[in-house]
Amino acid sequence: MGLWERAGRLTAALCAFGAGALLGLGAAIPPGASRAGLALYLLGDCGVVLAGIAAAGLCRTMGERRALGQAGVLGGVLGGLAALLGVVAALYDGMWLLAGPGMYGQTLMPTPTVLSQVPFLAVWGALLLLGAEALRGGSLGRWRWFPLALALLSFPTPAILSGLLTSGEGLGIRALGAPLLLPAAGWVVLGLLLWSGRGAATRPSPASPPGESAERG
Repeated sequence: MGLWERAGRLTAALCAFGAGALLGLGAAIPPGASRAGLALYLLGDCGVVLAGIAAAGLCRTMGERRALGQAGVLGGVLGGLAALLGVVAALYDGMWLLAGPGMYGQTLMPTPTVLSQVPFLAVWGALLLLGAEALRGGSLGRWRWFPLALALLSFPTPAILSGLLTSGEGLGIRALGAPLLLPAAGWVVLGLLLWSGRGAATRPSPASPPGESAERG
């Protein structure tokens, strides 16, 4: 593995660790119409950015072992798109956190539903596609089930548990509270998977043409 490939994989691992940490921190902050509530929005946006980068890094890691199919390529593209949209959402929420009270006399201005949910759904879709690719091609070895499991841990499991256990407030996925600890742990495990390099291996080179070894001799 070359230097740039290793650096990219470790960067993706750090982003997965960061996504898990931000999700865990977000589970501890109660949502609401306050600066703390808006900070929760901002944490969620930053978590989506890191998760999108980690998903794209997972796609790259899977591609180091064998050529990816359409599902794997599209999963990597969705991961990158999620990171880009997460940056837009973070800038929007950051603007309200810093300037909203002074400019408009209100503490909290919820992000529009489309802007807030699409980045998360893009990460979720990326994990589903990468999970399908891993199961089809076996590019992660014994961990081939993990991307799909992480997708299910991200949604709908926290939403179902939140509905059963709490009566949360807030907007959409940002009101899930403690059940967010499940996907948070999942992202940390993905970070360990990427950091250790398990499932990543260089694709075998094409077989030498018959008689080539004899010619070299």
